[in-house]
Amino acid sequence: MKGIFTLLVITAIITISRSSPQITVYPSLNTINQLATYVFTLNIGDPSILPGTATLNFDSSVYSFTNTSGITGCYDSTDNTALYNCYASTSSSISFTWSAAMGVQIYLNISSIKNPSYVSSFDVTLNFASNGGSTFTPVVGTVNSLQPDTLVSCSMTYSPSYANSYSAVTFSIVNTNLVPSGGSLQLTFNGYTPASSPSNLAISVATGAAYINTSTLTTSAGVYFGFNNFFKADLPASTSLKFTLSSFLNPPTTSSSNYSITILTYASTSYQNKID
Repeated sequence: MKGIFTLLVITAIITISRSSPQITVYPSLNTINQLATYVFTLNIGDPSILPGTATLNFDSSVYSFTNTSGITGCYDSTDNTALYNCYASTSSSISFTWSAAMGVQIYLNISSIKNPSYVSSFDVTLNFASNGGSTFTPVVGTVNSLQPDTLVSCSMTYSPSYANSYSAVTFSIVNTNLVPSGGSLQLTFNGYTPASSPSNLAISVATGAAYINTSTLTTSAGVYFGFNNFFKADLPASTSLKFTLSSFLNPPTTSSSNYSITILTYASTSYQNKID
């Protein structure tokens, strides 16, 4: 009697999941125009393609790197002694060698990067190319925590200075950062709503006539007045301006602790790119 043997072959399929490439970035100091250390968390997702070259591509309209031979202060934020050989591969890109010893995820600090000159969101793209020619789809991180700087100085005088009456208000300000031609001015009122129609406001200039457009279009929305295209020429940093708005409604009471006016200068007419 012959025996019949059945051989069962069981194949186990093991799926290995790899994390997706990713990048996060934030500056240690988020004030515009200031030098900051940029802190990155980077992951290429697939350690099998190491080593290779990673490149961080910044927005070329606001970032510029002039040192093409090397970037100082490029180190592992979890181990300050672990330095990376970072270099400016273009005027807006920083590259470094990513080796197998660095693992899948690294924490990279790059010091002395100058923040953009206005508030907005700026993308940083991570590219990676292995020494064997393998690449992955670039991934994008966003610098979105920038804040405007403050004015060097700001003061206001009212004439006459009676509560709840119309007067001429003279503003004396010194800006911190350059405001480009076509930039706008916004006055935000805290604690009260001024006259509903700002179209009656007339602008006269005592200091800074070369920079201020007295025929600027004025808009309002609740507690602010906006002066579109207020600056008719580039306003250099630390420039003194003195201008007067007539037919301006004063606060309803004499209590100075309840009311204030905030002045913002902007790089565009959209009131989103804050300069000061």
